[in-house]
Amino acid sequence: MTDQERYLFDLQGYLVVPDALTAGQVASLNVLLDERIAGEMAPEETTRRWFLDLLSWGQPFVDLLDNPRVEPYLAEVLGDGFRADHLYVDVIRRGLSPIGATLHGGGTPFDRVNFYDFRNGRMYSGLFVVAYNLADVGPEDGGFACVPGSHKSNYPFPAEWRDLTDRQPFVERITGPAGTAVLFTEALTHGPLPWSGAHERRTLFYKYHHRGGAWSHNYPVADGLTVTERQRRILQPPSKHYRDARRTTRPCQASSTAPCQRVALPVKIAPSRFPLGGVGLTIPEAIDTVANDCVGGYDAVTESGGELGRGAGPIL
Repeated sequence: MTDQERYLFDLQGYLVVPDALTAGQVASLNVLLDERIAGEMAPEETTRRWFLDLLSWGQPFVDLLDNPRVEPYLAEVLGDGFRADHLYVDVIRRGLSPIGATLHGGGTPFDRVNFYDFRNGRMYSGLFVVAYNLADVGPEDGGFACVPGSHKSNYPFPAEWRDLTDRQPFVERITGPAGTAVLFTEALTHGPLPWSGAHERRTLFYKYHHRGGAWSHNYPVADGLTVTERQRRILQPPSKHYRDARRTTRPCQASSTAPCQRVALPVKIAPSRFPLGGVGLTIPEAIDTVANDCVGGYDAVTESGGELGRGAGPIL
């Protein structure tokens, strides 16, 4: 990241990266997507989302895991140990997206998985998105929209402004030709405008997290395809990044008549500069905070020592 890009990302919550994909990559990805559309999307369908299994579609999808055009941005915001959390592609022929036309996300209320923070001279983010345009997106077509700066808002986004079929003037359209990537933190208030372009909207979403965090419980795999050592590490679930600090998690024996016994166990943990839950605690500092508290049927401190996925673990 250049100094100008750091300033803009911190200010806006997103960046537009032109030519993140070459013309050859766009063509290869679209050929594979065409095959899926022909085999699985009925002519009368207006929209479809393919979720999680994109890597099995072919090598071009695997090769994007560590796309050199965007990897420096991931390392800057998430740290060098970032991991792939989940992947999907949206196709919209007309009208609403698979999730409608609603803005979501925002700096408040705080979300320990989808957060943004700035501490000690650097940016930190929870879930982080690389959205690739596989088709042109013009200023009147629709597509991705956001409220710049909302990732740092101290107030919740007003519910009456969420409907993108009635776009408010401060909601910005983000456009770009095929091959453009829009990078943003999930803490940004964002959503899909209704699509009115003459062609399909085709958007490929690669979502990443810092090495100790997760949004999805289902991690992407690339069975039967060529995967580099770097890509293999990016595909590891969060617990794999703390092998030197492993300990076995034990099922909690709590019941309605026998509450969980909170027993402090020795935990040797490797230092980390990533904040847990965005509150600025490093892993060693946070260990005493979670203190083996029983959550969701398992001890709260996992073998990784890191943050558990959505819906489980201690709230830090």
